[in-house]
Amino acid sequence: MSSPTTKVNSLEFFHINWKVWKIIGLRLFKRDVHTQQRLPVSRLYLSWCIAANFAVTILFPIHLSMGIFDDKSKLFDGLNVTVTSIGATIKFFLMASKMKQIAQMEALIQVLDARVTHLEELEHYRTRIRLNILNIQRMYLSLYSGIGVALAASILFSKERRLLYPGWLPFDWRTSIGYYALAMLYQLFGFAIQISQTFSNDSFAPKTLCILSAHIELLYKRVSRIGFDGPYAGDSGSNAALVQQEEELKRCVLDQINLYE
Repeated sequence: MSSPTTKVNSLEFFHINWKVWKIIGLRLFKRDVHTQQRLPVSRLYLSWCIAANFAVTILFPIHLSMGIFDDKSKLFDGLNVTVTSIGATIKFFLMASKMKQIAQMEALIQVLDARVTHLEELEHYRTRIRLNILNIQRMYLSLYSGIGVALAASILFSKERRLLYPGWLPFDWRTSIGYYALAMLYQLFGFAIQISQTFSNDSFAPKTLCILSAHIELLYKRVSRIGFDGPYAGDSGSNAALVQQEEELKRCVLDQINLYE
């Protein structure tokens, strides 16, 4: 039994990741799901990718690391955020290097999604699997949004003029309100980009594992129905029924191979 108007699209859970990756420049490395070729980008977007990642992904960890010893009272806070910033930069480049594998994975997920046609599987996906993955996504979104709000609040409610974290700059931000505003804009921009990088990179792997786990569940349901469902369910001993069951078993084995990929 199947529903012709309902289909599974597990790639919907990655839409927010791709939106963030587009902002932070990773779309530059995105590949077509079917051809595995890199997608074309405009010169304007290429310019944005180079400028934003040079200013933040490369220079921001340097900015923070060189400012660690500016304020000895905040040495450990500065060291902590510097290590986190360096980690975000490393993960960014690692993710950029995995774009081909991500495109291959998305292609396999589309194949597995196309196999979910039985009403029981669709209902299980809609009522349990989809909701669980969305809850995981909301958890990560709430966590990293909360970090951003906390950073902004620390400045809004501060009684003194200070930076979010100590950092080296080619000018003295204490000498004028203009320099201070410029320093704050750079730090806010840097933290916004790196929080976005960390959110999109950290949430991608758990959602991927949940999707694969979900397809294992659905495959189990599919295999358990062989011989008990379909046009020959009441005549399981006939040649036609055996052929139909064998074909379905072969398709399930192929599903398992795709999951191993």
